[in-house]
Amino acid sequence: KTMTKQQVLSIRGKFEKDLDFRNLVTHYLAEFETLITRARNNERSGILLSVISGADIGKLYYILARSLDKLN
Repeated sequence: KTMTKQQVLSIRGKFEKDLDFRNLVTHYLAEFETLITRARNNERSGILLSVISGADIGKLYYILARSLDKLN
C-alpha cells in the first residue's frame, strides 16, 4: 500500500511536535541502520537484507524514513 501525502505529513508533524515520538523514531532509525550495516557485512547479506527489508521492521523503517525525507 502506498502512503498518501496526508499520512506522510501526519508522521512528519508528530515527529516535529512530539519529543517522545521524535526520540523513539530517531532511536529506531539508528538501530535499524546498524542492523542493515551488520547484515551487509555478513556472508549471506543478500538473504538477510531481503528478509529484513520485507519484514514489518523494514516496512516501518521505510515509512518513517520516507516521511522524514531520510532516504537517499
